[in-house]
Amino acid sequence: MPSKDPIPKWGYDNSTAQKRTYHLEDHQKQKIEKMLGVKVDAETIEELNRAGGRFFLSLNLQNKPKASNIKPALKALIKKSNDLIALLNALDSETKFLINERDLNLIEKLEGALIMVKGRSKWVLEEKVKKIIDKGGHPREIAQDQYIFDLSLIYKRLMGKEPTISYNPYSENHSGLFLDFCLYCFKTPNLKGVPYSEGAVGSAIKRVLKRKR
Repeated sequence: MPSKDPIPKWGYDNSTAQKRTYHLEDHQKQKIEKMLGVKVDAETIEELNRAGGRFFLSLNLQNKPKASNIKPALKALIKKSNDLIALLNALDSETKFLINERDLNLIEKLEGALIMVKGRSKWVLEEKVKKIIDKGGHPREIAQDQYIFDLSLIYKRLMGKEPTISYNPYSENHSGLFLDFCLYCFKTPNLKGVPYSEGAVGSAIKRVLKRKR
C-alpha cells in the first residue's frame, strides 16, 4: 500500500555540477588577501572552495522543494533511522555474527552512522529549517545563509575576530569589511549569474550574525 505521506524527492543537477565546479584562482586569492590585509593559506583556500561548492550545488537542485517540504522529509528520515536502529538492536547474536563475518564491526559502524544521521537531521530541523520556515523562507535562502555562515567562520579564523556589519538608516546602505568579503565571494566568476545585490547580501549577513549570538 502506498504511503499516505510520500517523501518529497529532489536532487542535484549532476550534469551542471560537473561542468561548473567552484575553484578560486591565484588572482582571486590575491584579491582576498589585499582586501583583508592578511595572508590566505592553502587550507583557507580549500575551505573557501568547499563552502562555495556547497553553495553552488544548492543552487542547482532539481525540482526545488518548498521550505515546507524539507520539514516532513527530515522527520521521515529521523523516523526511518530510529526504525533501522531498533531493528539492528533486535538482531540475535547468531545473525549478527553471520552479518559481521567479514567485518566484525559492520553492524556497529552502521548503527553509529544512523545515530549520527538522526542527530544531524534533528539539529538541522530544529536549528535551521524551523527558523527559516517560521519566517517564510525557502531553500535558496537556506543555502545563502549557510554560505554566509561558512564565510563568517573562515573570516573569524583569518582575522582573529568576529565579523560585523554596519547599517546607515538614512542612506539604507550596509558597509563593512565582512560585507566586502562576502560580496566578492558571491560575485566570483565561479558563481556568475547569481543575482545577489549588496542590499540582499547585507540583510542576509545581519540575519545570520544575529542567529550566531
